[in-house]
Amino acid sequence: MAYTSKQIPLLCAIGVSTTGLVLIDHETYTPVARAFRQSKAFEDFSKVFVFVGDGRFQFGLAGAFGLYGWECS
Repeated sequence: MAYTSKQIPLLCAIGVSTTGLVLIDHETYTPVARAFRQSKAFEDFSKVFVFVGDGRFQFGLAGAFGLYGWECS
């Protein structure tokens, strides 16, 4: 039961937060994009962390934990 009357305040808070983030998206994107274009270090740092969200990192980490657990048992 993911949607109960007890969840209404949380769902409203998520909706308000999402709306706020959509409204300020351009204002937060512009300075970050400028920093990305001007700083090679920031660009390299950003590109490394993009790969954290592509799934391969999570599967690799899960595999490492699995192997560790298998070896320790």
